[in-house]
Amino acid sequence: MGRMHFLSHLLFFKKDVKSADFIICNSQGTANKLKIFFNKDTNEIINPPVSDIFYKRSIDEINHIKQKYNINSEYVLFVGNLEPRKNLKFVIENYLNLINSKKIENVKLVIVGLKGWKNKTIDILLKKHTEDILVLGYVEENDLPAIYSGAKVFVFPSIYEGFGIPVRESLLCGTPIITTEILELKESANICNEKDVVSFIKENDKNGFQKELLNFINIDKKCNISKKYL
Repeated sequence: MGRMHFLSHLLFFKKDVKSADFIICNSQGTANKLKIFFNKDTNEIINPPVSDIFYKRSIDEINHIKQKYNINSEYVLFVGNLEPRKNLKFVIENYLNLINSKKIENVKLVIVGLKGWKNKTIDILLKKHTEDILVLGYVEENDLPAIYSGAKVFVFPSIYEGFGIPVRESLLCGTPIITTEILELKESANICNEKDVVSFIKENDKNGFQKELLNFINIDKKCNISKKYL
């Protein structure tokens, strides 16, 4: 969040919430926070829609997109802005721990997303480990489904979210996820009834994250989600 965006929230958000006649929230988790912090009830909850381009892609399409972005191995995927609340530093450090201990070999960490704020530490880590980590930056939306589909696992241990659209995009593309056990992300992942393809962890649970990451890397597990959730 930029400085001006933050200041506008600080100055106007509470007033706007208090004076609203009808409130729509994007998740039950957001609605709960609104009640806690502003004592304001939500009139309706509408989850953000996900584009119908997000579905499991063929091996040929996955290989074509992998070649386009120079992804030449199996990979773990992260999608999101490079900023503190996304917990990317946690992902990188735990992935590198597994690399350094030889528990992971020939599996890269692929990062899709633009630079956010307070990302200096992340930048340093990324520049030091270019052999193991591939930073794609901005990716065309039409290429994202194949990138999701080709990943061994999608990691998204975010500290807080309004809903967590990337979690739903990944599941629709058939790729298992490791994410945080906050209500908003549980809600985003509730389209999947296959419990062995969705793993929830505490935001700083290093052992739990590494265990689940190894599990998904070492098995070939995909999920099948109905398009009714688009």
